[in-house]
Amino acid sequence: MLIPNVVSLSMPLVWTGFEPSPFARWETLDERGRWLASESRPRVTGVCRGCAEDQEGRTISVRYFYRHPDGWSPITADDACVWSLKAASTAGQPYVAEYGTPGRILRFRTRIPYAAYVALRFLGSQIKSEDGVPVVSGIDVEHARIACNRLALRLIET
Repeated sequence: MLIPNVVSLSMPLVWTGFEPSPFARWETLDERGRWLASESRPRVTGVCRGCAEDQEGRTISVRYFYRHPDGWSPITADDACVWSLKAASTAGQPYVAEYGTPGRILRFRTRIPYAAYVALRFLGSQIKSEDGVPVVSGIDVEHARIACNRLALRLIET
């Protein structure tokens, strides 16, 4: 299945000798899956991101990393998304998705990994983005439950 299983997520391997470039701003992923500003390059183990900014302080680029006690690993934005979903679920505050029977619509309240987006595109009759998050029409409730379970999302059925 293309939808990542958040439960089986494993720590990336250290890239020996890898050091991230300097960034104007650093953020770390907290235990609830939220991004928090870091005063400098993170020293704590976990997912973090470096943000490049333009002259007005607007973010123009973001790179994601996993900080190990003994080094770094570059990770993808999708990997960081999955780590965020896992952290929120582990903290007992999972992100939420809603499923409504008229139209069989699955509405997410957070970003999901691209692989999940692609799978949901085939499981539903249509997928679109509203306010930056996916809305899937024509998806069977069982498929919605499986997708949300794999992504560690709490599904609210209406």
